[in-house]
Amino acid sequence: MDKVVNIVKKDNLFKITTQAKKEFLTNAVLLAIGNEHRHLNLPDEDKFIGRGVSYCATCDAMFYKDKV
Repeated sequence: MDKVVNIVKKDNLFKITTQAKKEFLTNAVLLAIGNEHRHLNLPDEDKFIGRGVSYCATCDAMFYKDKV
């Protein structure tokens, strides 16, 4: 699999260069770098997933709005 090694914006375009020296011009770049949640390794943690323990910051944000 080829990997992106450089992204440069010039005027209204992005030039993407890969390890294989291929170049692409595009008007948009979408970065999907991924993310994985981290378990706390507490006793019975799995038993409470979905019952107060969750790992979705965007899903759970409204539960904590104005509480900090």
